Amino acid sequence: MSKKTTAVTLAMCAALAACDSKTRSPGITAPEAAGLAASVADPGSTPYDWGELALGTSLSADQPIGAAQAATGGRATGSFELGTPILNRAAEQYSFAALSTDPAPTAKGQVELHTLFVGGLQSKVHIDVDCLVIVGNQAWFSGPARRYVLGGVPQPPGLYLVFRVEDNGEGANALPDRGSPAFSGPPMACALMPPFPLIPTANGNIQVRQQ
Repeated sequence: MSKKTTAVTLAMCAALAACDSKTRSPGITAPEAAGLAASVADPGSTPYDWGELALGTSLSADQPIGAAQAATGGRATGSFELGTPILNRAAEQYSFAALSTDPAPTAKGQVELHTLFVGGLQSKVHIDVDCLVIVGNQAWFSGPARRYVLGGVPQPPGLYLVFRVEDNGEGANALPDRGSPAFSGPPMACALMPPFPLIPTANGNIQVRQQ
C-alpha cells in the first residue's frame, strides 16, 4: 500500500474510533441468484450502472453467498486498485472504512473513489457508508454519495454505490486481496450481497473483521 493510501485509510479508521463495539446478531437473508436482478431497483443512468452487467456477463462472477452463511457485525477497512481495465473502467481505486452499527445491517464510514472510464471521462466520489454485511473474509458495503464530480462537473444527489471486497490475509504466502469495481444500486444495497466479480488488487490492502 502506498504512503498516501495508508494515510487516507488510517484517517478513515480514526474517524470511526468512537463507535461502540456491541455484539450484533445475524439478520441478513441472502437473495436467490435468479431473483437478484429483479430485486434491484433502477438507480438511474450513471457510468456505474450494473443492471446490464449483473449476472451472465462474459466475466465469471462468484457464486452468491447462501442465507445460512450470512452474518453481520464487524468492520472492513483498506484500499483497492484495479490492475487492468475491465468493463467500462480503464482504472479505478478506492479507500474505505466501514463499521457496523445497530440495527444490522446499518453501518457508518466513508469511501473515497476515483474512476477513469474508458474514453477518458473521470469521476471522483465521496460515499457515506450506511450499510455493511460481512461473511467470513468478504464484505459488502454501500452508501449514498455526499460528493460526486463527473468530468469536472458536480452532479446532483442520488448516486448510491455498492462494493464487494475480500481479505486474503497477510504475509508473503497470502493470496492477493480482491475487490470489485464500484456499481450503483438501491439504498441498503449491501444487504443484497450481489455476486460482483472479485479482482486481485494491484496495490492495496483489505482487512475484514467479523465480530
